[in-house]
Amino acid sequence: MRGTARNVSLPRRLIADLMHASIRVPFVSLRRTLDIRPLLKARAMAAQPPGWAAIFVKAFFLVAKDQPVLRTLYLKWPWGRFYELPRSIGMVTIARVENAEDCVLLQRISAADENPLSEVDAAIHYAKDAPVAKVPAFRKMLRATALPLPLRRLLWLVGLNVGRQRANYFGSFGVTSAAAYGGGELHALGPGPILSAMTSPGPTRPSMS
Repeated sequence: MRGTARNVSLPRRLIADLMHASIRVPFVSLRRTLDIRPLLKARAMAAQPPGWAAIFVKAFFLVAKDQPVLRTLYLKWPWGRFYELPRSIGMVTIARVENAEDCVLLQRISAADENPLSEVDAAIHYAKDAPVAKVPAFRKMLRATALPLPLRRLLWLVGLNVGRQRANYFGSFGVTSAAAYGGGELHALGPGPILSAMTSPGPTRPSMS
């Protein structure tokens, strides 16, 4: 049977590189149920209710501000060591459709503990709706993803093992979501120390794990 050969798009090549970098990361999953009824009421009272991703990102920033372990990276090359960051940087997965193809890109969020929740939410929504070339985090990642495979592997190796650069390009934690696909559990892998997945067991009560 003769099929059709199709090139791998840059966004999907980015995810392939991300999966390659995550393949040997030890995985431990923790699920915790939270009573968020007070939060549901407060959110419902807002004139423009913020998205759950923005709420979780800001909450994580605030907790990590007092818990250095949540902003500490492990660098394994050229020798194993811990690298504590002075502040958090979040990477939020953004589902988009580019050139009639579903894809996932990563939006960089910084200073969420200092900025209003509305600004965090606006940054996430901007990444969903703005042209890819207008989002700095997307532009940098796709520019690097356009390089030949050997250069990309070298770039990822350096980026993941130089503490300052790793924080700039990969963040100190990641947030992904399967809520748009209904109930279920998502066990995602990432190259960073913490990757939080938000799921939705019900129409109005998302859980975070």
